[in-house]
Amino acid sequence: EKNEVEVDLASYVKKTLTATSLPEDFSETFNATIKNDTTNEGKALKVTFGKDDAGQTKNFTAADGVTTTVSLTAGTIYSYTVTETAGTNNSITYGTIPQDFALKVNDDRSVTFGKLNEGTFEADSAGCVTIENKYTPGEITFSLANKFQKTLVSNVAFTDLPAGAKEFKLGIWEADNTTETPSYTGTATINELEGSSSPYSKTVSFAFTDGLTFDEDGTKTYKVKEITGSVPGMKYDTTEYTMTIKVENVAGELKVTEATVTDGTSTVNLLNKEDVDSLEITNTYTAAELPLNPPKD
Repeated sequence: EKNEVEVDLASYVKKTLTATSLPEDFSETFNATIKNDTTNEGKALKVTFGKDDAGQTKNFTAADGVTTTVSLTAGTIYSYTVTETAGTNNSITYGTIPQDFALKVNDDRSVTFGKLNEGTFEADSAGCVTIENKYTPGEITFSLANKFQKTLVSNVAFTDLPAGAKEFKLGIWEADNTTETPSYTGTATINELEGSSSPYSKTVSFAFTDGLTFDEDGTKTYKVKEITGSVPGMKYDTTEYTMTIKVENVAGELKVTEATVTDGTSTVNLLNKEDVDSLEITNTYTAAELPLNPPKD
């Protein structure tokens, strides 16, 4: 009729997805409902973001099979509530807090966007409500497997080693104070020694229960040091190493792009390295030798 105006409610609802970048295969459809506060009639909305839409703002449209165009009467104020339905992508923070807005249909059949403040209509130059979402790359783990090795050199065969000379601990600290409990601890166990005569030796990898976890980009440094034991005759490695891990947001995914460990003189690259290229920590065990002709009493 003459006093009626056709309005697409979806045109008053937008979505912003904050992200530095998005994965190559990213495709996410966001869903929301716009409800008439008087009639409680709801309309389903949707908008889809792809890999090239990082940081973009897009309009919602009517969901499949839904009409979001309504007839409004001139001289009337209508109020609505928009609520986003949370999805299942753990990398996305959804904007599920309901947002209110109002539409004032003027006598000339123009429509003014705004909000109701204690029942009074107030125009809002924003012209729409915007649901803000944020994409944060998921947590990643940097494996410590095969990154650190223990070499034991001994002047006696394996069967003559004391029990404490067969297991070694390596500590990794997130802070500089290596006297505190390590954040991560690796264990290296010697089960045999190679060689037919002294010096005997064996190299094994330190095993860690957990890897290093990261939930944001940036550079972190760690202190790495062997936890000194108390076996008589064992010369422990007392070197304090610095490990640096750089994490970057690459196409919407966190990736370790640099991983090094250094003693201040030489540096080992820990990325994509096998045992042979890992940082080697060497201990030397020297059993006490009895004189060939011990003195007689």
